[in-house]
Amino acid sequence: MSDRLDSTLASAIAAGILPADAVRPADDDRPWPVVLLTALGAWLAAIPLLSVVLMLWGDWLSEDLGPYLIGVLLLAGAAVVQHARGLPLFVEQLAVPALLVGLGSLGYGLGDDLPKELAMALLGALSLALAAVLPRPWLRVLLGAAAAGLLILSLSFFLADGRDLFAWHAFQRTAIWVSLHLALVAWLVGIWAQCVLGRGATASAAALLESAGAGWLLATLAGLAL
Repeated sequence: MSDRLDSTLASAIAAGILPADAVRPADDDRPWPVVLLTALGAWLAAIPLLSVVLMLWGDWLSEDLGPYLIGVLLLAGAAVVQHARGLPLFVEQLAVPALLVGLGSLGYGLGDDLPKELAMALLGALSLALAAVLPRPWLRVLLGAAAAGLLILSLSFFLADGRDLFAWHAFQRTAIWVSLHLALVAWLVGIWAQCVLGRGATASAAALLESAGAGWLLATLAGLAL
C-alpha cells in the first residue's frame, strides 16, 4: 500500500496535478470507534458547559455586542484547534460544538440587528469562509451544505419581497424554484473552477471546491427534491 501511494504521488507531481513539494499525509491510526466515542464524550461534556455559560452570562450575551464577541471567539478557537497538531483527540472533538455554537451566536446577533435575508446571506458567506480556513474535508462538506441552505433561503426571501415564504402560494414556490436553480448554476461554476484550478499550486483550492461543493450540491438537491 505504501509503494502504491508513493507511486501515485510521484505520478501526480509529474503530471502537474500536485505541487513539487507535496508529501504524503501523516497516517492516522486511530480506530473509528475510538474517534466516535471520543466525539460523543466531547459533545456530552460541551452541552452542560455551554448551559452553565448561558446561565451565568445569558443576559449579557443577548445584548449589544455580546453575541458577536462570543461568536468570533468561539470560531477563532475552533479554527486554531482544528489546525493544531498533536492535540488530544478529546480536545480536537470539542472544536466541533464550539464551531456550531459560534455560528449560532453570530446568527442570533445578525438576525436581531439585520433583515433576515441579509443576516442569512452573511452567515452563508461566513460558512464558506470557514470552509476555506478549516482543513478537515468532512467539515468543509457540512459547511458547504449550510452555506447553500442559508444562501438559498436568503435569495428566496429576497425574491418573495416581504411575502410569507412558507405560505406556499405560486409566487413563493417560484421564488424558491429560482433560488434553487441559481444555486445549481453556482455549483456548476464551481465544478468548472475546480477543473481549472486542479493542477500545481492551485490544487488546494480545487480540493476546497470539491469538498464544499459536495455539501452545496447535497443541500441543493434536497431542496429540489422537496
